[in-house]
Amino acid sequence: MGSRFQVVEQGPPIEVFQLNRLFTEDSHQNKVNLTVGAYRDEKGKPWVLPVVRKMEKQLAADDTLLHEYLPVLGEYHDNK
Repeated sequence: MGSRFQVVEQGPPIEVFQLNRLFTEDSHQNKVNLTVGAYRDEKGKPWVLPVVRKMEKQLAADDTLLHEYLPVLGEYHDNK
């Protein structure tokens, strides 16, 4: 039995992923990848913007946030 997706035609390549591949293949030493994923430092480790770190800490400290699953149909105000 084959996959149900084998009848689906492959779509055109996604340009940003092609750019990312070209970045990977480029041997220039002073290149910066601003295409897909996270900003990275010289060692390839993801670098998080300071404002993002600040907000992560604020959200983690906010006791009013619920960690419950949403109702199946979403929040009431989203379903008007």
